[in-house]
Amino acid sequence: MGSGMNKGDKKVISDVAEYGFHIINVLEDEEGPPHTFSIGLFHSFKHPEVIVIGLNTDLMKDMVGWIGEDVKKGLRFETGKAYAGLLECFDCTFRAVAKKRYPEYLGYAMWFYKGMDFPVVQCVWPTTSGYFPWDEGFPGDLIEWQPLLDH
Repeated sequence: MGSGMNKGDKKVISDVAEYGFHIINVLEDEEGPPHTFSIGLFHSFKHPEVIVIGLNTDLMKDMVGWIGEDVKKGLRFETGKAYAGLLECFDCTFRAVAKKRYPEYLGYAMWFYKGMDFPVVQCVWPTTSGYFPWDEGFPGDLIEWQPLLDH
């Protein structure tokens, strides 16, 4: 993996080797909301990579970092279960990400894995009223900030 890699590519490889994972922040643009994802959790710990969409980038980076550190300690984040501690006062849950969504959101992870042969889970957050995107009462305008990637 040495030739043809830029400084960013080398940093990803180095972080995965040293820490077990690397975190990528993608800023909001005309194509979509900000999102943050891990690279290396599957490689290092056989745990799905994690993506968070639509929150403040610093918060999402912290969330993916906390999840990564918990995975290093042996915790597994499973789809459909609620997990406390990722957002103050709110439980988050996880959903499997459909492979057809990888190119749009996980391009750098696809570079690292040389394709789409790795699992990803989306950490889904509720509104301050406790509604998830699939709940009646979830504001329709927020779905643009947290699209569900499981289909």
